[in-house]
Amino acid sequence: MSYRMLGIFPFIAGGSMALVIAMAGPIFARAGEIAPPTGPVIVSVIGEIETTNRPPFDEFEDAFFGYHEYRFDKALAFDLAMLEALGMHEATIDYDGWPHPIRFEGPLLRDVLDAAGATGDTITLVALDGYAERVERRELDDQDWILAIRGDGQDLGIGQHGPSWLVYQRRDGATVTTEDEARWPWAVFLIAIE
Repeated sequence: MSYRMLGIFPFIAGGSMALVIAMAGPIFARAGEIAPPTGPVIVSVIGEIETTNRPPFDEFEDAFFGYHEYRFDKALAFDLAMLEALGMHEATIDYDGWPHPIRFEGPLLRDVLDAAGATGDTITLVALDGYAERVERRELDDQDWILAIRGDGQDLGIGQHGPSWLVYQRRDGATVTTEDEARWPWAVFLIAIE
């Protein structure tokens, strides 16, 4: 898969869900490029975006992207501090198939997309094992989708459900269904915008 990048878009912090927990770290400025991450990369956004902070795909350096057949001209890579700086939101989700309710924390997916200057309508979230879930941009208005980086106060680890897990708490207060839970990929490391 090949992706083409564009130029400039501002970061816009928007929306609220249950609770805004914190706003810290680097500020996303009006520029085509922002500072690269200083910590380990949690998730990268590629495709139809305008803000970047890393060089194009490199066959050697980006072997895991290549393994999953994702190539790109530019991308926006986020470390933990950068994701936290987007504004942390939380949702406690109780799903019958889980052993207990989980309190998730992370930025809203729409804030991640705004920081990247995403211009496409289709969002594909790719897990470490290659599983991919597609979300249409219009669906982001139906629920407050959280790109969770913590569960029950602990960073989501690789080998567990991390580095990130996409979830939402139903706005209508209805019980989480199997269909809801099936749309929540975990071990997400890549977001591709078309």
